[in-house]
Amino acid sequence: MKNIQFILISFFLVLTSYAQHTPNGIYFGLPGKNVMIEGLIEYYDKGYFMEGSHYINPNQNFGLGSWSAKTGINLELLRQNYIIYNSGYIETYAVASDNEGNRYTGGVLYKAGSDSPIISKYNACGETEWCRILKKGEYNQGIVVDILITDERDEIIVLLQYLYPVLPEIKDRIYLAALSNNGELLWEKVFASPDKYPLLHDPMAVKITYYKGEYYISGRCYYAYPSNPSIFYHRAFYVGIDSNFEEKWILPFGTRQNIIGDAWNILPINDRLLMGVGSRWLPTPHWYNSLIMFFDVDGNEISYTEIQSSSINPDIDYNAIRTMYQINDTTFLSLLHLGIGGVNMFGDMVFDISGNIYDYTVRGSREWVPKITISYDSNYVIGVPVMGSDGFLKAFLYKIDQNLQYVPFDSTTYVYDSLCPYPIQSGTIDLSDCMVLTSTDWIPTPKEYYARISAIPITIYPNPAKDQITFTFENTEHHKNIELKCFNLLGVLQHQIKVHRGQQQYSANIKNWAPGIYIAVVYSDGNPVGRGKFVVQ
Repeated sequence: MKNIQFILISFFLVLTSYAQHTPNGIYFGLPGKNVMIEGLIEYYDKGYFMEGSHYINPNQNFGLGSWSAKTGINLELLRQNYIIYNSGYIETYAVASDNEGNRYTGGVLYKAGSDSPIISKYNACGETEWCRILKKGEYNQGIVVDILITDERDEIIVLLQYLYPVLPEIKDRIYLAALSNNGELLWEKVFASPDKYPLLHDPMAVKITYYKGEYYISGRCYYAYPSNPSIFYHRAFYVGIDSNFEEKWILPFGTRQNIIGDAWNILPINDRLLMGVGSRWLPTPHWYNSLIMFFDVDGNEISYTEIQSSSINPDIDYNAIRTMYQINDTTFLSLLHLGIGGVNMFGDMVFDISGNIYDYTVRGSREWVPKITISYDSNYVIGVPVMGSDGFLKAFLYKIDQNLQYVPFDSTTYVYDSLCPYPIQSGTIDLSDCMVLTSTDWIPTPKEYYARISAIPITIYPNPAKDQITFTFENTEHHKNIELKCFNLLGVLQHQIKVHRGQQQYSANIKNWAPGIYIAVVYSDGNPVGRGKFVVQ
């Protein structure tokens, strides 16, 4: 316990500046305000972004708006931004970035009579590219809880949680939506609908995970026994989704063992086995144990391991794992949420697939849920909301290695924000003109949307043609390795040209073509996806 006491002493430093360095990490604070960290990612330039909110009243976790801070590799502050909305305020809960330096943040817009999901895109210079409010009139509140960007799809996948329906018969809660890079709402779909599963009640989503073309949602729900469908029990909850965004299965974990708990995340172990982490509630109110859950990609429950608090340390009352990273085939590193003597604490832990604890460190008290991200060199950056001596929350950032040791100062010279041609300044970002996207108009499902863009419709004019002919294309931005080939009626190739991604038009000189009927075929990755007929005079 000596280590715990040492770290706690450092939490009561008087913070008068925005960023204060200590031997173990850096505190970020705002004079007279609370700072809440809700998201943490590594950026393309090896710096880090913290996303969250700031507010005044210590007894409320809302009131002013979103806040973000960019740090260097040694966690030194580079800049900060405040996000405002003129008739409400925004809280950020999710953040993601792509290889081009674009950053996407999501959360909720609190506005009189309407609490709606909101997502924004910022370019590599930190400027707002677009902002969208994904409002549904059937609900009084909605939240963007996670954002997913993959190399396989040129889309932003958004995990949405809708709450407080206006009518009791509205039972759906979890949605996925896809937006284009330009902020166009492409499709949306409900998942884990209680209308489809009568034993399911009030599903909640917290995380979406992508693995080998498929998607998995982690969260919690209430689920009833078939023999007594009127009583619902709180369960850890997972949803499996295929590459076409068709729901494969739902898994309320531990119904046979009557495990009451939550699921926070998934880590694939191999091509078939998934490892989920969460917490199992204990009879003592607000106490729980870490829960490691195993199931396969088909949604079949396999086994579970419960990490008893006493197996870590006899003085620990409760513990939970929310996020973990794999060190090797059998060993993992995770944040450790725990309680000691009625105080919420935080730390980190190394354990194996059977739940055996190899090492752990308790680092201090916390006020809310810590966040963690892995760095390019397999170190770990952790952000924790802690209470300062001035009575306001601070964000405490520290970096450790796989042995739970603090990472020494990196003396390498790094160039930050290299994709922006000019220095980026701190400042205020106003999202008051954010575009509202509603579900009152028809929005396609993934199946309908992907069926529509799978083809490249082609228009040919003039037809008949004599000297020159023009081809126009649709949907080429969704395809790659595109070719246009023209054949005569005998199947002989007359003309061939590469079509670039996003190209919408091409004109060909046909003065020397023999008169007759021709067939134009558009190929994508070698597959025919569009065709048309034309006549050369």
